[in-house]
Amino acid sequence: MIQKEYIRVWDLLVRICHWSVVILVLIAFLSGDEEYKIHIYSGYAVLGIILLRLVWGFTGSKYARFTSFLYPPAKAFQYIKDLAQGVPKYYVGHNPAAGWMVFLLLIMTFFVCVSGHIAYKHEGQELSALNFTLATNAYADSDEDHGEEKDKDEDKDEFWEDIHEGAAFTLLFLIFLHVSGAILSSTRHQENLIKSMVTGIKEKHP
Repeated sequence: MIQKEYIRVWDLLVRICHWSVVILVLIAFLSGDEEYKIHIYSGYAVLGIILLRLVWGFTGSKYARFTSFLYPPAKAFQYIKDLAQGVPKYYVGHNPAAGWMVFLLLIMTFFVCVSGHIAYKHEGQELSALNFTLATNAYADSDEDHGEEKDKDEDKDEFWEDIHEGAAFTLLFLIFLHVSGAILSSTRHQENLIKSMVTGIKEKHP
């Protein structure tokens, strides 16, 4: 009987960041409205985790570093082609397609958080309770300059609300592709990638 060998791939911080973002994005999507403080709090929490993950991508363990899954686009397309044909090359860490998906998810999640902050900061929806804000509020009330300037401010806020909503749905689409790719890759390589992101351990392939 051949004894299986295992290798630790995903460190604890990577796993905590991954599943925390999953939970918080789900909470933000289900709350889905700037009127709910939980929507705002979860958004800022996600932003903090994304920034931490970016730092860890340069300073973390071997498979957490961006250099371990930074592949040319051609390799990503080749992997997708091979995956569709059922003969993809095996990678211990992120495969080239998954690596690019990680970058896209990080960028889009960051943009969703920042666009949400810009859209709602002027409506008193920032973390004022914690005395925390990411940008100076340039729309302080005064007895002067209400008229046209106020209308422009409202148009600008509405513009960023639309941007935020569009970015959020784009993120959901990327998440769908990410999960679908993980399931397909798991099937092709006969391993459970979702379980590996929980335990941090993968079975060694020959």
